[in-house]
This record gives sequence, structure tokens and C-alpha cells, in this order.
Amino acid sequence: HVSSGFPLVGNCVGVSCDHCLITQCQAPLIEQSLSFYNDLINGAIQEDYSKNLHVMNCAREFVDSYTPVVEMLK
Repeated sequence: HVSSGFPLVGNCVGVSCDHCLITQCQAPLIEQSLSFYNDLINGAIQEDYSKNLHVMNCAREFVDSYTPVVEMLK
């Protein structure tokens, strides 16, 4: 979502946005999130939210979206 040429940060959808810019400086934080979400998906995290279908769906979407990006940054 763009207004007057500036992005509306509150509407940011990350890598699924065609204006998204991800550089190598973001890679470690994205890799940390990927590690967490992969552990969650694979059952290594046994918190209450691991049984939440919405959270699990978001985790899968994050992994699907950001894994190729991290691979390109390596």
C-alpha cells in the first residue's frame, strides 16, 4: 500500500509485497525466525500456541515465503 509515494509501514506484509527490499543485514533475524517456526512446525515447541491452527498456518506461510529469500541472500 503506497500513499504519496511513501509506504504505509502499518500495512507492511513483508516479502509478499512487490516493493519489499530485504538485504543481508536482515538475514540473521529472518533465519532466527525461520528456526523458531520450523521447530514449531516440527513439534519441538510444546507451548499452548503450538496447538493454535492460526499460529501454525502463519508459521507455515512464513517458512514458505522466507526460506527462498534467505537462500538467495547466502
